[in-house]
Amino acid sequence: MGRKKKRIQMCSGTLPFLKNCCDFLRDKQLDNGSWSNDILTSALALNALSSYLKSSKDKTLKQDIKRGEIFLKNTTNSLSDRIIKTKKLYANLDKISIDFG
Repeated sequence: MGRKKKRIQMCSGTLPFLKNCCDFLRDKQLDNGSWSNDILTSALALNALSSYLKSSKDKTLKQDIKRGEIFLKNTTNSLSDRIIKTKKLYANLDKISIDFG
């Protein structure tokens, strides 16, 4: 008698623990669309939710992702404006380029 071949079972659909992880992330999203008012944390959470969206049909997830995208856009625009208005920044860059020139 020969051994029976084992068949690999494939899972179709979204695994329940993945949905639970995304639900946890969504619960932690703040009203302003961020996670912890932090750009990096928000970007990582958005990356995870966007990946999950590919296998999900949850329409409210798109709204949460959009709120996070708006937070990131507004925050990076604000930071860019502050950097451009900083007069000392360019002077320091010139000094660095002269020192290492």
